[in-house]
Amino acid sequence: MRDPPRNWGDASNIYIHYSAFEIHRADSNEKSGWMTALSEDGWIDLSTVIDVEKTMVDARLEPGRYNIIRFEILEVKITVDNLNKTASVASNKLNIPIMDGGITLSGGRTSELVIDFETTVAGSEKSGYRLIPNVKAIQG
Repeated sequence: MRDPPRNWGDASNIYIHYSAFEIHRADSNEKSGWMTALSEDGWIDLSTVIDVEKTMVDARLEPGRYNIIRFEILEVKITVDNLNKTASVASNKLNIPIMDGGITLSGGRTSELVIDFETTVAGSEKSGYRLIPNVKAIQG
């Protein structure tokens, strides 16, 4: 995961509590559908992955074509003036398209996908903070 700190407003950090990574297999046979890649939850501080990558999921998948990743956002915290604040997000489940029509995995090979977050933090203390994610996955 990488994240350039654009449009964070007053926030110096963004913490995302995530869970349930799934990947969509897009083959034209009975093996198409959603597969769980990670069922545990974790946290990521987007300020620590600026121009660096951090592995969030390491999964073994069957050979095939995959086109979407999705995961749940359980909670979002942002740091404003050295205090952590709760931020809302419009949908707690992010569907992330894999660019260039997806990725084809073949047996015995390792592939990498990078989730690129270009988030915006909107709102204020008074109106409430909102995280607006713009997310894509690219073959790394």
